[in-house]
Amino acid sequence: MGRSSSPFEGKPDLVDASFIHKGQSEISLYLQLLNPQTISGLYYEVCDNFLHLDFLNRLAEAVTMKKVDQFESLVHQYAREYDFKGEIFPLVIMGLTKIADEITGRNLQQDIETVPGEKLVCRCFGISEKQIMETLEVAETPSLKLITDETMAGGGCGTCLKDLKVLLSFHLPTEDQILSSKGMTEIQFIKKLNAFMLENNSSLEIARVVGTDVWVKTDELNPWPEIEKLQQLSKESLSLPLCFHLFK
Repeated sequence: MGRSSSPFEGKPDLVDASFIHKGQSEISLYLQLLNPQTISGLYYEVCDNFLHLDFLNRLAEAVTMKKVDQFESLVHQYAREYDFKGEIFPLVIMGLTKIADEITGRNLQQDIETVPGEKLVCRCFGISEKQIMETLEVAETPSLKLITDETMAGGGCGTCLKDLKVLLSFHLPTEDQILSSKGMTEIQFIKKLNAFMLENNSSLEIARVVGTDVWVKTDELNPWPEIEKLQQLSKESLSLPLCFHLFK
């Protein structure tokens, strides 16, 4: 199997930032700076069957002689425009993100501003807090999966998942809202839950109830099949997103 190189003939003599991966998909990326503020060129070596060679060619041309602080935004711009053929987090983007960190000296946990007032939450795909909040505001059923499906945020290195969960929490109904939407107080819900357990001849004993989280006790060695069955039946009978836990 041959190898394809950038028009700059592979690895330059001086390398300011690099990413090298040796595995099923071998890829070597090198960035050379003309000076601390200007990019001289993006160089690469990949297998000749590398799927995203066209992406690298276009990006290499785009970043040449650009300012260092433009590199990451150009990577995000070209990644959004390019079809990665269903790959959630392409290896090439991971490498380019690492290079961006090296040349800017930024920490992955640091808050970054794209434009004033717009915190960049997902650095892998350049997704801002504003974009995520706008997606959640129109969502019928907000979830982490929906955020990733709609914006790609969270589909990369996973560093932003903690921040995504915080943003998601602003759009999820509270346990009281869930119960009140079903016309029940917490006491009424517990009564209905007890009746539900009796109706299904459950051997599990309710130990604790907090909102729609239910802890159960049992002497069974493997209670999980029954717990999973109750969880499914509860969706049909109670129309509530119950979550059963084993009380220890």
